[in-house]
Amino acid sequence: MANLTFFKEHRILPLESGPPVRIGVVDMPDPEILSHLQVLYQSPIECVPLAPGVVEEGLERAARALLSGESDLDLGMDPEELSKLEQEVTDERSDLDVTVQAPVIRMVNSLIADALGRRASDIHFEPGEDEVTVRFRVDGILHPIRTYTRSLHPAVVSRVKIMARLDIAEKILPQDGRINLRNVGREIDVRVSVVPTAHGERVVLRLLDKGTLLSLSQLGLSQAHQDRLAEMLRRPNGILLLTGPTGSGKSTTLYSFLQTLNDPATNIITLEDPVEYKLDGISQIEIKPRIGFTFATGLRSILRQDPDTISVGEIRDAETADLAVHAALTGHRVLSTLHTNDSIGAVARLMDLGIQPFLIASALTGVVAQRLVRKLCRCAGRSPAPDSLYSVFPDARGVVSEVGVPLGCDACLKTGYHGRTGVFEILTVSPALQNEIVKGYDEGRFRQVALSEGYQPLRANAIEKIAAGETTIEEILKIL
Repeated sequence: MANLTFFKEHRILPLESGPPVRIGVVDMPDPEILSHLQVLYQSPIECVPLAPGVVEEGLERAARALLSGESDLDLGMDPEELSKLEQEVTDERSDLDVTVQAPVIRMVNSLIADALGRRASDIHFEPGEDEVTVRFRVDGILHPIRTYTRSLHPAVVSRVKIMARLDIAEKILPQDGRINLRNVGREIDVRVSVVPTAHGERVVLRLLDKGTLLSLSQLGLSQAHQDRLAEMLRRPNGILLLTGPTGSGKSTTLYSFLQTLNDPATNIITLEDPVEYKLDGISQIEIKPRIGFTFATGLRSILRQDPDTISVGEIRDAETADLAVHAALTGHRVLSTLHTNDSIGAVARLMDLGIQPFLIASALTGVVAQRLVRKLCRCAGRSPAPDSLYSVFPDARGVVSEVGVPLGCDACLKTGYHGRTGVFEILTVSPALQNEIVKGYDEGRFRQVALSEGYQPLRANAIEKIAAGETTIEEILKIL
């Protein structure tokens, strides 16, 4: 094993014992360093790009662990150990006994650590007729990682249930829970969902790393969009809405807004379903619809808590919409989300929920519509823009001359993509647009006025990202 000084000198953080051995790096190591590590570990080396702070924090953690014996997520289960463990466990054994407990703990910890190392957002344990498949969702795409025999699965599920403080004897009803763990010095929240299937219990872990929360400048917004959003967030009252389908990144953007507004001089209260990331200095409330504690009932209560900013996870019904709009009209800054195809559709949606046009015109500050696309990895190539681009996006002619081409490397799991970015459109409700809402809303006319004032639809921002080499035509076509 190379010593800690070597890793600090070259800013390398060991992640997984492999094979292949996975290491976190700030900059790609010299070939001589990689060769040295390959000889040392007798294994191929896979490099994962990490932020300097993550590597430094992880190495400091390792140094403290050497002195104190403090343990972190154990990464050490190789394929031979897994095979041996599978042979030891039978289908009839549902509990963790003394001989199986430690290896199963190591296996589950190893999978979670591997998922974090690969930037996965979710881990899926999917039982089939003969074996269980483990898949990681990375950048929105599920990737098969490994399989193990069904005989081992009851022990794995029991381990996850113990970590999440669930009932290990309950195998008929679905269960939800939460795990708090630590990995290379970072606190990780894990949301757990267990549901029964024909072949056994299916488990999904949602990994929530507070360290991955993004600022406004990291969302993929253009400078013009950042400036418009900053101006809207500075307004002390009014409602700012985020729209888009499930999985479009609305929650991430909403947390970014909250971090931007978070200040000791303000009182921010959120209503969430559920609370995903815990933010210092903000009062976060988790609604519980099963017992009648909904967004609407919660909103009534927090209006008596002297809030400056109110965040409502989603406007789902007429009652919540009415309360949110009236809160905005009575001097509060309100943030929330809606399910509409674009930002202009939010006006019609609020009307559908029974809000009078004059109230919408007075309360609505702006609307942000967004989608998520995968970003090209650093290994991407470039090629001349194909004619098919201009047939799909005629307005790209003269704007896009070259496009990015996904190639694939170890850092991007051979996909050609690494990370995701947002595609945005931002509607600022100006006096002219307020007048269009009040005098008799017509979406076509409203859109023309917005365009005349500089509104750009999603496809315009999408073309900009293709031109900049951030993403590909194929990714854009998935969202438009």
